[in-house]
Amino acid sequence: MEALPEQAVEAAKPGLAARYRAQAGHVLLAAKFATDSARLLAVFSETASLGSMWVPVTAETAGVDAAKALCAWFNSTPGALGFLARRGTKLTNPSFSQADLATLPVPDFRTTDPGVLAAAFDETRLVAAGSWRNAARDPMRDRLDQAAAATTGIPLDTIRDWRGRISLEPTVSGAHAPEADC
Repeated sequence: MEALPEQAVEAAKPGLAARYRAQAGHVLLAAKFATDSARLLAVFSETASLGSMWVPVTAETAGVDAAKALCAWFNSTPGALGFLARRGTKLTNPSFSQADLATLPVPDFRTTDPGVLAAAFDETRLVAAGSWRNAARDPMRDRLDQAAAATTGIPLDTIRDWRGRISLEPTVSGAHAPEADC
């Protein structure tokens, strides 16, 4: 989940470059991903960054812990459900506008301590995440879900059940949906 900028870009158009740099963020959200192979829906960088097909988050809550907590949240099962619920008509390769991403539910860090999610980020930041099709058995995702449960009060067993259901969902697993008996 921890990202490093690939390169610093020298500005041929200084005014435009300054506008882009003002939009950079420490957390970047996936603006597009393949549901059957996606691993991360958000990344964190110590250096405020921009990315192709990634949208920077500009959060009202400042601070490194809040940014790490947001990254952990978006990669947890409740965070992923926010993305999956906004897929629109392209279920397997959705893309999201900035307006879509701005409506993703997040914990209110004015009333909830971001420290639990930030600690989970620190523990898993360099751990390779599996794809969502294998999420039910992914210890990294389980650690993020433990933090999400502690932050939201949602029972961990409920979140684990959601994670298992996501991994079985046909557009995520790649398996055909069972035919209904009619």
